[in-house]
Amino acid sequence: MEVNEYIQTLPEERQAAVLALHSLILSNDHSVKAKLSPMMGKIMIRYDQGETFKYALAGENKQLTLHCMPIYCNTRLKDKYLALLTGVKVQKGCINFVGKGPLPFEVLADLIAGCAAVDMPSIAARQKEHRQ
Repeated sequence: MEVNEYIQTLPEERQAAVLALHSLILSNDHSVKAKLSPMMGKIMIRYDQGETFKYALAGENKQLTLHCMPIYCNTRLKDKYLALLTGVKVQKGCINFVGKGPLPFEVLADLIAGCAAVDMPSIAARQKEHRQ
């Protein structure tokens, strides 16, 4: 199944938001490629930089979730953008959009553009080296 086909299987009320966020990620971070991938017991749209996980979108639960690894490893980015995102629930690198209101696409586009400069493969390699 392709990403656009997957989006059509989501609850109808979430399809437009997931498609918009999918397009926003791809247009603001040219370092990633999208694919469907099982994560945490669900199928999600996963965005990898090289072979390294950078973002994911999940829309199957009661909320829409953006998994954003750059904010998990960069407190400066996290603090900057979480101050601008209201009405969200944040867990580590996950931003859960729990309300029914419109998504803050302008802030999210700026967030992804800021995260685009984060080199996740280098961070992952340093973490792996540190663990050994």
